[in-house]
Amino acid sequence: MPEKSTDFRAAILRLAEADVRYVLIGGLAMIVRGASHITTDIDICYDRTNVAPLLGVLNDSHARLRGEPADLPFILDSQTFKNVLNLTLDTDIGDMDLLAEPDGIDSFEGLWQRAEDMELYGVIVRVASIDDLISMKSAAGRQKDKQHLLELQDLKRMLAEDEAGSRDGTSQGDA
Repeated sequence: MPEKSTDFRAAILRLAEADVRYVLIGGLAMIVRGASHITTDIDICYDRTNVAPLLGVLNDSHARLRGEPADLPFILDSQTFKNVLNLTLDTDIGDMDLLAEPDGIDSFEGLWQRAEDMELYGVIVRVASIDDLISMKSAAGRQKDKQHLLELQDLKRMLAEDEAGSRDGTSQGDA
């Protein structure tokens, strides 16, 4: 059976239409920031103080626990979000990872304040800062994150060099 791919456009549009308050993190955030990363899911850090819009999106998308038997009883409601911080879900639009408090981050509000508005699929999305992405990847400590971390650090360095060049009137192409 072929692997189902995540419809990133549909996920972003549904989250926007429902006015979900979240910050894009993980692989898709890396891509939006300019990394050459490949990802198969969408990772978000969500606002725990108002999960109703997110619940609507997830229930409309028939969310279920990823990696668990399809017949496993699972109720996705506000009580679920009170009891857990992180969920890995299969949905009709693909895989979604929901993190309330990612490792390496002080708080959702801090992440939100440092994030940047970026256009993705025609809507404005809050995307985690490169520094926060680096912090989350460092804190996760997984083997797969080591390569991601190197790529993010290189991207940060290149962006800093570009910014410095634009301040002093030069660019990478001028060197």
